[in-house]
Amino acid sequence: MCLPRISIIVPVYKAEKTIEKCVNSILAQTFTDFELILVDDGSPDICGSICDTLAQKDERITVIHKENGGVSSARNAGLEIAKGKYLMFCDSDDYVSPEWCEWLCRAIESGNVHMAVCGVESFDYHGNKKFRGIGSQEYIAKVQFVEMASRINLFELWNKIFLAETVRKNNLRFDERISRCEDALFVLMYLQLIDNDGCFCYGSPALYHYNMGSDDSLSKKHVENYWEIEKTVLDQTLAVFKLFGVEKEEYIEFYSEKAALALSGVITNLINSKEISFAKRYRKLTEIVISEEYEAAVCYGGMDKVTSGIFLCLLKQKCPAIICLYCTLSNVKNKFIRRERF
Repeated sequence: MCLPRISIIVPVYKAEKTIEKCVNSILAQTFTDFELILVDDGSPDICGSICDTLAQKDERITVIHKENGGVSSARNAGLEIAKGKYLMFCDSDDYVSPEWCEWLCRAIESGNVHMAVCGVESFDYHGNKKFRGIGSQEYIAKVQFVEMASRINLFELWNKIFLAETVRKNNLRFDERISRCEDALFVLMYLQLIDNDGCFCYGSPALYHYNMGSDDSLSKKHVENYWEIEKTVLDQTLAVFKLFGVEKEEYIEFYSEKAALALSGVITNLINSKEISFAKRYRKLTEIVISEEYEAAVCYGGMDKVTSGIFLCLLKQKCPAIICLYCTLSNVKNKFIRRERF
């Protein structure tokens, strides 16, 4: 029995409106030597039966039904049975262009390439396109890593192809203890396993089409360990830079912006979460503003790129009480404005 060259893993949960479009876009690939592993992660809707129906139409599809354990658990279940020489991932609410597999497979087989990356087109909840990743094909050595990292979606899975042997040999898996950034940690851990003479390939038009979802998703539910997770991602990012021999002056601008984006998300979630007290917000912000990551975000210009105005001034002052008060008052004002509109 011939093994497939690519294993594509798709975790499926509450995606009954999008899973068929996702799967059909994968089945329409110009490159056909792949297996498609759909992992029904205990979805409470009809996703499981949709997956089974799709599998009956194409022998390349394998369906796993499991109890709900989260996206990391679902992807790990797919990794356990994946047989391909290469690994790719897709989210069940996204879709791909017909050349997605062909371009990435050709790129990773074009030399000592350990990871290839394609362009991305993102769209929001209303279908508005936010950005389009387009670039000519380039090969970048490890010493040029920051140059590449600043131009691509470094921390995402779905625009990349990985060597399955590297993943299997090192038993690399997704961390099932965390609910966000699990993809970033997987990519960063993978990068640390690459041979010294390995390189990366980047380019192509936007072949992956990513659904960003609603803009207010961060404010809906408090994530208890949000800052700890983001800090781990930033720590692993630094570890990759240092392992690849990148000097601080080369990576600090990129790192500062990523730290600022992480902190912005954490603070937004912390401030907008209704179920935590002002005192808890204050304690958490006190912990954050004295961190090295916060210092890097403020001192090296990252914070200036992700926010502005009064809020930026307050962040630079590092006063958690005033930050808390300002954001609380802003929330009250926004609620009042929304009521006035209706």
